[in-house]
Amino acid sequence: MTTRSPGFGEPRSEWWRLSRLTEPSPLWGSNGITFGPDGRLHVAQFLAGQISAVDVTTGAVEVVVPAGGPVQAPDDVAFGADGSMYIADLTPQRVWRRSPDGEFTLLSEEVRAPNGITCVGDRVFVNEMRPGGRVVELLPDTGGLVVLAEGLAMGNAMQQGPDGSLYYPHMMTGQVWRVSPDGGAPQEVADDVHEPVAVRFDHDGTLVVLSRAPRAS
Repeated sequence: MTTRSPGFGEPRSEWWRLSRLTEPSPLWGSNGITFGPDGRLHVAQFLAGQISAVDVTTGAVEVVVPAGGPVQAPDDVAFGADGSMYIADLTPQRVWRRSPDGEFTLLSEEVRAPNGITCVGDRVFVNEMRPGGRVVELLPDTGGLVVLAEGLAMGNAMQQGPDGSLYYPHMMTGQVWRVSPDGGAPQEVADDVHEPVAVRFDHDGTLVVLSRAPRAS
């Protein structure tokens, strides 16, 4: 007898039985992550269109920005000094602020392919995942942009380093660059990294680069 299981299509033989053996991942389509002021790890689920918060002690997962709302494709998240969540909404090319009480404000539609986003106190910085992209400071009160760097070869997740500079990857050229939040010439700090997609610093100030390295032979 053929058994049908929702979501698995139609069995093509009377000898087959299709059934799910594992539960679906609550964090499918995950991308950018950061800790929030509540101590939970917030995960931008680009493909799922939602943002979840993970209690790293218990493993409990709560959807804090559900799909179907104003945010469509959250690629990265950051938190400001007042606890506001800033969201890079990649596909519709928007940047949002979610206040601590859950109110959404559209900050900008002028950032093309917004991807990496980070906060330094109450300042918000975003980069663009496109050839010839930019690193910009977004002025939340006006929606204005201050361009800090141009010519990015597909920017992605970035973070402020211990020297105060913003560090960001160039995915297409395998480089990591930095620029001061207050402007100045960008500087290359690493190269020959296979498709770097994110940079982070540990508590000792060591730069850690996440790479989509080729599979070992």
